[in-house]
Amino acid sequence: TREVAARYPDVRVIPIPDFTHGRSRNLGVREARGELVAFLSQDALPADSGWLAALSAPFSDRQIAAVYGRQLPRPGANPMEQFFLQTWFPNGELQKRSRKGQEPVTRELAFFSNVNAEVRREILLRHPFDESLIMSEDHQLAKVLLEAGHAIAYQPRASVLHSHHYSLSFVFRRYFDSIYSMRKIFSGHSLKTSSSMGIRYIGRETTFLLRRHPLWLPYYFFYNLAKTGGTLAAHGADHLPR
Repeated sequence: TREVAARYPDVRVIPIPDFTHGRSRNLGVREARGELVAFLSQDALPADSGWLAALSAPFSDRQIAAVYGRQLPRPGANPMEQFFLQTWFPNGELQKRSRKGQEPVTRELAFFSNVNAEVRREILLRHPFDESLIMSEDHQLAKVLLEAGHAIAYQPRASVLHSHHYSLSFVFRRYFDSIYSMRKIFSGHSLKTSSSMGIRYIGRETTFLLRRHPLWLPYYFFYNLAKTGGTLAAHGADHLPR
C-alpha cells in the first residue's frame, strides 16, 4: 500500500514507527493540514460519492467536535455482524449527543467509532487519543470531548461498507481487548455491567437469528461462548499472566 501511495505526487506517506491505535491516529492528526480530520479504516469503503460531504455537514454547528457515520455490512456478512451494525449504526436522522450538567458519561452516551469519522483538528490536538489503550480509543476520545463540554454527532447519511467474519479465537481476543479497554476508560465498568449489557443484547440477537437465520443457531452457541470467555478473561486480566 505504501509503495502504491508513494507513486502519487500529492500523497504524503508517513511511516508508523511503533503502532498503537491511538498513537497512529495522533501521528496522522499532527501531520494533517486541514481544519477537519477524517478517519477511514483501511477495510471501510465509502458507500457513495457523497460520503465525505455528508460526514462534514454537521460541523456547521460549532458545538459539535466529532462526527461518526453509518456502517453497512458487506454482501455475505454473517448475521451477527448484520445485527451488530443495524443495532449500533441504524438508518435515520442526524443525532447530536452532549452531556447534561454533571451527569456521568456512560458507554452508551460516548459510543463513537473512528472506522468512519471526522473530528476538528484543533480539538484533537488539545485532546489526543490515549496511546496506551489496546482498543476503544474512539470511545475514550468521545468521553473526553463530552466531559469537556463538546457534542458528538451520528450522521447516518455518511455510510461505508465495513464488516468482518471473525474466527472464534479472534472473537475471544476481540472481546478481551474491548472489555479490558472499557474497564480502563469507564471506571464503573464491572463484571455486573458487562453481564447486564450482554444479556440484553444476546436476547435481542437470539430473537433476530430465530426469525431470520435459524440455521446459524448451532454456530451462534459457540460464538457466544467465545464472547463470554473473552469478557470473563478481561475482567480477571489483572490476575492473569501477561
